[in-house]
Amino acid sequence: MRALIAVSIAAGLSMAGAEAWSQDLSGQLIAPAPNLPMRASPPSMFFTPPGDQIGATVPKQEYRILEQRRIPTIFGGQQWLKIENAQQPEKRGWIYSGSGDDPAANFKFSGQE
Repeated sequence: MRALIAVSIAAGLSMAGAEAWSQDLSGQLIAPAPNLPMRASPPSMFFTPPGDQIGATVPKQEYRILEQRRIPTIFGGQQWLKIENAQQPEKRGWIYSGSGDDPAANFKFSGQE
């Protein structure tokens, strides 16, 4: 019963940050934080780790957002983006972009200072 209550509370908390991530970002160009680990997959739920590291973002390179996922957590959720290098599309992977409170903590949209 306590586990059910904890999951219900976690789900409610994670929905609070959902509004910050409500728009579809597919196709947008971004400049992620330098050397941000790129993963084979995002975590699938609460306590599962992300996939293996398959690379890292390169400083001063643009990346295109292919997909976005919101992973629920006890503390409000994590935002993950599947990205590809705009100049080398074969270089793609998942990055942690931020929490439910700040879903864009690890990137800026291209052209923003």
